[in-house]
Amino acid sequence: MEPENPDIRQEVDRSRGLLKKIQLLVPLFHGYRELEDFRQADELLRKQLSDILQQTMKNLQDQRVALVNKGAFGELTNIASVLSKTQELQGDILHATQGYSGISPSIRVDADTLNSLYESDLKFLEVCQNIKNSSSGNSANMEDELSRINSEIDLAKTAWAERLEKVENILLKSGGKS
Repeated sequence: MEPENPDIRQEVDRSRGLLKKIQLLVPLFHGYRELEDFRQADELLRKQLSDILQQTMKNLQDQRVALVNKGAFGELTNIASVLSKTQELQGDILHATQGYSGISPSIRVDADTLNSLYESDLKFLEVCQNIKNSSSGNSANMEDELSRINSEIDLAKTAWAERLEKVENILLKSGGKS
């Protein structure tokens, strides 16, 4: 059985075409190719995170419609707040700036540093999966469910802010400007 969150870096490695494989053999292109592949894996992972949060928003919107249909208007404000926070987090992730490695970049980041960042991103993916699972509407108590989702989103926002700080530290250590 395949894991729920496969390591995208391995998929990027497997999908390399002939030109990319040749670039890995040429000393001038080797580092460039590896960094570009990491950048691509990061982009795919952020898209996956965004899709998970998009599904969370759909789940919450479905619950909102169900509440309106029942005439239970008490939790609509809470759902709206959680929806807004989820949408903000999704936008932050999807539209985060992404570096370009270039053949001779002014900022040099080694593969170990990128792997470390990617590993923390995989953990972040688990947090987003938990948020989505909590939004499924299976809870008997809507107030508790929304409170749990709200707390998980706060954790995710904190984790995302820590990721951005890691990236900024990488740039500062490499001599770049944030």
